[in-house]
Amino acid sequence: MRPPGTAQQLERRRRQAIRLLKADTALLAIARAVGASVTFVFRWAEAYRKQGLPGLRSRPTPGRPSSLSVAQKKRLATCS
Repeated sequence: MRPPGTAQQLERRRRQAIRLLKADTALLAIARAVGASVTFVFRWAEAYRKQGLPGLRSRPTPGRPSSLSVAQKKRLATCS
């Protein structure tokens, strides 16, 4: 499940974790500071090590594409 926040906010959180990691902060302290698990901090560190800043970018949320057309979505929105 994706944590709350925009893609930019989530990326900012990852970059903050990397800054703390570069300052030799412990993984547990970083996880608490950014509100994530140690596992995720470790994953972000690995992604940064392998890909640099592009490795910290948000990716689109996977899922099945909508079968409704734009017009159908608008009509549905007006019914609610």
